[in-house]
Amino acid sequence: MKLPALLALLVVALLQPEETSSQVCSKPSDVALLIDASGSIGRRRWPKVVEFTQAIINSFNVSEEGSHVGIILYSTKTELLVKFNTFQGSELTADNINAKVAAVNYRDWGGLTYIDRALKLANEQLFSPEGGMRASKDILKVAVVFTDGKQTKDKGPFTELQIASQPLKDKDVQVYGLGIGDETTIDVQEMQEMANKPENVLTAKTFEELKNLAAQITQGVCEIKYQYVIQVYKLSKCIGDPGKKVIQFN
Repeated sequence: MKLPALLALLVVALLQPEETSSQVCSKPSDVALLIDASGSIGRRRWPKVVEFTQAIINSFNVSEEGSHVGIILYSTKTELLVKFNTFQGSELTADNINAKVAAVNYRDWGGLTYIDRALKLANEQLFSPEGGMRASKDILKVAVVFTDGKQTKDKGPFTELQIASQPLKDKDVQVYGLGIGDETTIDVQEMQEMANKPENVLTAKTFEELKNLAAQITQGVCEIKYQYVIQVYKLSKCIGDPGKKVIQFN
């Protein structure tokens, strides 16, 4: 599966607030999710962040031989919540990683938006042998950076995102940016410089627009047919009894 197609499937899983998918991508991948936990997210929106983070996790075939997922939280501080090898063998499941995400207490977070620190942590401690990154070139390497704000630049030393992301690119990691907001809250140009290419950056003003954007991108970049089952969950629930429907992409 080509990376643009992988991104399209990932975006569908991520950006539909009332839907999360089961086993969208079977291609073995090392997927890092760098999640904004700064003060601008807020306690009311944090459950939505948890929901779509779990949606990404659920969109991959998480297993020892399949996809491995790492989670980094960032604000003023950073935390490597889940390494690629935190769970191994039969313990390496989407459910176990989802539980770690659900257990995050947002009260411990807030603060500023140091995306550069998250990228540095991803390079040094996640996309590394110690972090569980697999050496095989057959394993896709993907880093998805979610933010609702701009890189903090007026509170002390920082690294430009283009520079901070370069070590990941040097390891053949495909860097993507997902931003919620408008030109006053997110810096699209900076995110494009952070990513491998401008098309790797997706933005929307609201969660509803993100849902619409996901469908447009999927139809535009998917080069082969995909059929998968979408499990329907209400946004207000972390986990519910799913109903199923099938979507065919042509």
